[in-house]
Amino acid sequence: VTSQAAKIKDGQRLILSGAQAEMGYTLPACIGIAFANGKPLGITGDGSLQMNIQELQTLKHHSLNVKLFVLNNNGYLSIKKTQQKFCGGRHIGTDKNSGLSFPDLKKICNAYEIEYMQIKANADVRAGIEAMLLTCKPIICEVMCDPQQEIHPSVSAEKTESGIIPKPFEDMYPFLDRAEFNKEMIVKPISPK
Repeated sequence: VTSQAAKIKDGQRLILSGAQAEMGYTLPACIGIAFANGKPLGITGDGSLQMNIQELQTLKHHSLNVKLFVLNNNGYLSIKKTQQKFCGGRHIGTDKNSGLSFPDLKKICNAYEIEYMQIKANADVRAGIEAMLLTCKPIICEVMCDPQQEIHPSVSAEKTESGIIPKPFEDMYPFLDRAEFNKEMIVKPISPK
């Protein structure tokens, strides 16, 4: 999400795990930046935060000026979308209906004595961001997201008789009309479909 939407200003840097998309990266990265006298603003998912949640104590202990947005889609949306495409609609361990749940983030923040706020609607985003930026101590803002949101663009694959074939990066979902795609290609397409 961040790499697609961020507008970086002079004096700012975007630091992300990018291509690896490893879960649990954002919170420790923000801590490292804060110790180096930076003012990190992190964006992570509700599932990703769980991978290094113990580091909230580091934020509290050192009173690091970290602002963390947690995008809450009530589970593992990317995994859910993959299972939807390739597992006949069966979901396992992706949300409450399939055997996965996360603790209440507000209660977690209370336990760690970290300031908490929540954004529930698009109309509240600007005011929420402005309020968060005025704080000089650790703060977490939970942003409630649509648990069925489409992920664009996304790498996909196609099922063939011989198995599942990954699509190349130049042919990501949502797909271009095939005539337009073939016209724009400067090399021979890997997947003619």
